[in-house]
Amino acid sequence: MEDDIMEEENEKVQPVRIEGVWQYRYCPYEKRVYLTYRITDIIPMDDL
Repeated sequence: MEDDIMEEENEKVQPVRIEGVWQYRYCPYEKRVYLTYRITDIIPMDDL
């Protein structure tokens, strides 16, 4: 079981820029409005 640990510490993490839109969502059960963030695009940034 111990061998299933992912070895991701030494890998290079690729930075990304996440773009999205804020949306208001109405919950009829709780009669409340929630502000949610919907991701529309994930742009990889490899210009370091």
